[in-house]
Amino acid sequence: MSMPRVSEQDGSTLPELLAAMAVIAIALVAMVVALHHGLSGLDTGRGESTALFLVEDKLEELRSVALVDWASGALAPGTTVEYCKVSGGCSPNPAPGSFRRTTTVHAGSEAPCSVSCKIVSVSVVYRPVTALGQLDQERRVDVHTMFAARM
Repeated sequence: MSMPRVSEQDGSTLPELLAAMAVIAIALVAMVVALHHGLSGLDTGRGESTALFLVEDKLEELRSVALVDWASGALAPGTTVEYCKVSGGCSPNPAPGSFRRTTTVHAGSEAPCSVSCKIVSVSVVYRPVTALGQLDQERRVDVHTMFAARM
């Protein structure tokens, strides 16, 4: 009996294996970079959604006060600053990792308002945390609206 003959062309050569490994390595690096950008986008979106919720919450609070008592102290001209945590609750004292909410009410005597309306501006400033765990630059959500007294 004779042994089967092995051809010199069977299998892969070392350069072919190295080329395949290089392609796989490049693909893995691209996937890790895409994952990092995706996670950063999720964190940014989460922070922006929370900031927008805090703005809407304050506007709804002021709107309900305006419907009940137009002369309420909550609608008095001026600026208030609060620091809000994601877990809930706002206070006038700064806290690490909190959202800073600034509410400004302008009296109706200013243009384009008459005496029976107020201009309300609410802005929320926060620092999103990146996928690497570091604080990114400050981001801000601003909303301006006008309340009119019921006649």
